[in-house]
Amino acid sequence: MIVGEQGPAVVISAETAYWLERICRVSSLRQRLRDGQHQAVSQELLDLRRVAMTFDPALLPQTAAVGSDSAEAATGLEQQEWFTVSEAADRLGMGERGVRLACSEDRLDAEQVAGRWRISREALENFNAARAA
Repeated sequence: MIVGEQGPAVVISAETAYWLERICRVSSLRQRLRDGQHQAVSQELLDLRRVAMTFDPALLPQTAAVGSDSAEAATGLEQQEWFTVSEAADRLGMGERGVRLACSEDRLDAEQVAGRWRISREALENFNAARAA
């Protein structure tokens, strides 16, 4: 839906935001734009990410791709995209408290949904690479 008082703007659903985040890696773009020159764009991409994280992929239609045995193959959901603090801690080889601290200090890019941290696969990879450097 096109809206806007100061020029055109677009309203999208949480499902569309989810797919943009998942396929287009909007968070990567947002992180590259955090240079101070593109604050408005970075903030809008952060808002897009927050909306994407509210969408529950379980709501997607359960239609399987031709020749596949599951709906996961049709949507590419066979790989987990979002992790809990506990799962992130296991993958990073650190304690849950350290993961929560990294999230709250914005060293690990994560969002709180219903009071719990939710961490993307990409954020885990970026955080792990930064720790290794």
